[in-house]
Amino acid sequence: MQTRRKRRKTAGKRHTLIVYRRMMTRILRTALIADLGLWVTYYFARLGRVPALYPPRDLILLAGAAIGLIVVMLIMVARIRGFVQARLGYLVIATSIFTLKISYRRVLSARPVEFGQLYSPAEMKWGDKNFLQPYFGKTILAIITKGYPVSPRLLRLFFPKYFIHPKDTGFLLIIEDWMGLSTEIDQLMNTWREKRGPKRTRGNTIRGMYGQ
Repeated sequence: MQTRRKRRKTAGKRHTLIVYRRMMTRILRTALIADLGLWVTYYFARLGRVPALYPPRDLILLAGAAIGLIVVMLIMVARIRGFVQARLGYLVIATSIFTLKISYRRVLSARPVEFGQLYSPAEMKWGDKNFLQPYFGKTILAIITKGYPVSPRLLRLFFPKYFIHPKDTGFLLIIEDWMGLSTEIDQLMNTWREKRGPKRTRGNTIRGMYGQ
């Protein structure tokens, strides 16, 4: 009987970036309300109850409502596009409009930290504090790196500011299963290292760096 070669894993699970999803959900809610308002106004304009928008001026509202509907659908797609995934050779952090690949050559460590220890609620604006309230006591995964793959200004343009480590060079990943992601990074980094050269000791792996 022929023995099948064990297939090596080349990618981990896609872990949802829950702060990004929460942010997009808020934007989606606002867009839905605004678009619904346009459709309702258009309906009453068609009935002749909005004097300033008698037909054919009501077509302006129709165009706006249609564009608004397209925007809502795009936001719905964008909402599910925020994720982090360990792959063979690099870590991917993705949003709807920007995908960042971080080579394992650049990764120094991955450590579990409490979000509230890095960002103090007392020092935040009311809006930020209210938005992030569910996460202050949550354990997250901090990825410490040797510099950034792209300009920090570009990162702050495309990523929420709470993705960036405030006290070190690296990223903060607020996900449901940080242990699962750290295990995947560890496994895929080891596989990547084996492909590149001699196997390193366990103490040099990502999990070994924080003692798990």
